[in-house]
Amino acid sequence: MSKEVFITTVTSYFPNSPIDNNSMEDYLGLISGVHSRVKNIVLRQNGIKQRFYAVNTKQEMTHTNAELAQLSIQKLLTAVSYTHLRAHET
Repeated sequence: MSKEVFITTVTSYFPNSPIDNNSMEDYLGLISGVHSRVKNIVLRQNGIKQRFYAVNTKQEMTHTNAELAQLSIQKLLTAVSYTHLRAHET
């Protein structure tokens, strides 16, 4: 016997502030001390304008994978609780 399952809520969690393309190497570091020669070509082709890193400019980790998962789940549970409560108000 199979039961139908529905995805009713999704959330996302991004660590730290967004990083623009010009600041990427400040966070990821240089390759052998040299700026990437293909970075601008790749960025132009993929169209990404900013991204989020779980590291700081010293390349120190600011969040572990477990912490990112925990924060994502907490955000989801908050959203689900709010949605569930709102559904019962009507």
